[in-house]
Formats: sequence, C-alpha cells, structure tokens
Amino acid sequence: MKIEFVSDVACPWCASASMRLSALQAIGPEIAVELSFQPFELNPTMDAEGADTVQYLMAKYGLTPEQIAKNQAQSASAVPRWASNSGRATASGTP
Repeated sequence: MKIEFVSDVACPWCASASMRLSALQAIGPEIAVELSFQPFELNPTMDAEGADTVQYLMAKYGLTPEQIAKNQAQSASAVPRWASNSGRATASGTP
C-alpha cells in the first residue's frame, strides 16, 4: 500500500494524522506500507520570519488567548516533538 501524505508541519491535525499513518508501518509483513510525505503551506503569504502563534490565531479566528491555550492543551498529546515550532507560525511550517 502506498500512501502519499500532503501536510504542513505547523498543522496539529496533520501531525496527529502523521503519527497514526506512521503506526501503519508497524502492522508487520502482512501489509507492506510505503509512506511518503509531501510539503504543503497552509499560509503561503506569511512572511518568512513567521508570526507569534497566539497573535496570529487571535487575528485569524477571533479567539481569546484562553481559548487558544485550551485548544493547544487538547491537541498537545497528539503532536509529536518534531512538529513543535517554538511558539511561532511560519510560512514553511519549520522554526
């Protein structure tokens, strides 16, 4: 089975799906899984230096800092360490 996964590493839902897809490789020899990753920028117009994540989410979605903190806490367990971007949203999804 070949799976091409298109995602932005700054997206917590993409990171969660990536972990689950990676788990497919542990199924064993019964199902051969070839997993490849393709980049995608959720916001290609963002400046290269990025933006403060909380400020960005407040402006984009009209959320309060408390709502953002709650959402981040709920998704934190699903996001692997490699997806962390040190509190900055970036155009490429990398710090």
